[in-house]
Amino acid sequence: MYRELPIDALRPFASGDTILLPLVIVRRAQVGVRIGGRVGPISASARVSPTAKEASGCFNFVLIIIGIGILVFLVIAASPIVVFAAGLWLLFGRTRGWIRCLGSVVAIGGVLLAFVVWPWEYGYIFNSSTVPSVTESTVADARSGLASAGFHKVTFVSADSHPAPRGQRRVAVGSRSCLVIAQDPKESDRANRDDTVKLTVRCPLEVLPGYARLPDLQYAEVNYARQKLRHLNLRARVVKVRSDNCDIVEGLRPKAGSVVAVRSVVTVEVGKC
Repeated sequence: MYRELPIDALRPFASGDTILLPLVIVRRAQVGVRIGGRVGPISASARVSPTAKEASGCFNFVLIIIGIGILVFLVIAASPIVVFAAGLWLLFGRTRGWIRCLGSVVAIGGVLLAFVVWPWEYGYIFNSSTVPSVTESTVADARSGLASAGFHKVTFVSADSHPAPRGQRRVAVGSRSCLVIAQDPKESDRANRDDTVKLTVRCPLEVLPGYARLPDLQYAEVNYARQKLRHLNLRARVVKVRSDNCDIVEGLRPKAGSVVAVRSVVTVEVGKC
């Protein structure tokens, strides 16, 4: 006899050509449904679509990968305990002297392995973070960006190996105005938050006491140029040059941006009317 079942009741149990019923797996050819007083086959619409099959297979694959990862993690975490237990078994479960000696060595090795494995797992999995990009930023901004990601240990290395020019000195490495040009670990790397991030910086130059940096006075009026140089404790020597700009500064010697000692003479080239 056949039991009357609505077709929709069988769809959740359909899988290809096989219908899965509770506690029973039967071929589709052996199953029918009474429709209008006669027995008819299961409709093809009860089959699972290929898209659903692919999604189910992908989901199962992801679960397998996650399970393997968890298993590896547990094996690595338990390895010190296993080694230590094996050492104790050799130490107290055997009577031969050399085996007991080997057991003590293995037990000590298990303890040392715990000091290596457990901090590594804790640091890499639970206490790690992605290193942000801080290149092309000032030291102040780099410190702030690293601290927001959990990295508070920072060391600085100067990228300037050549000495500073006469009358100047470099700003101290690590000053807020220094520019970061490289970092280690690199951006997007995974690192322990307790690790030290090394930043390579290039620091600007500052003028030493007793020296002055010449300003850019091109196209300024000659009286304004005299006043500006006097304010820097420099003496101006005006020289007329052929130009269409009457009493307008055409240039300085030494050139603008140079660092000279105070009370030095600066040649101001002015246009001749």
